[in-house]
Amino acid sequence: MTLAFAVSTLEGRARLEGAARAALAFIAPHADGLGEIFNGVGDDFGTYATDALLAQAAAPSLCGEYVFTALVDLRARLSRIPPCAAAPGAGGGTCPFDFDAQINWYGAQLSDLIAGFGIS
Repeated sequence: MTLAFAVSTLEGRARLEGAARAALAFIAPHADGLGEIFNGVGDDFGTYATDALLAQAAAPSLCGEYVFTALVDLRARLSRIPPCAAAPGAGGGTCPFDFDAQINWYGAQLSDLIAGFGIS
């Protein structure tokens, strides 16, 4: 995936910025949930990427390319998490919360946000 062709025009730049702002608006209230998932499986880089997106939301200037790349990375990290029975802390094959459903929900939300960038 590359954004090079999508941001070569003013319209492309505006779309990139709008999609990045929408993504950051989603991440802000959901960062704790994503963090719990990544912490639960010991993925420090997933936790770091989530925190970095929060920092981007507070930054004085927006880097849409960074936001896009981070979203793609987070979605890929979620897709590599094993089913709940294999997750750390799973007792007897049952998680204390619906771990798999959370992973699937966040993955779907991230996919929708990535689609907002208009890149396939």
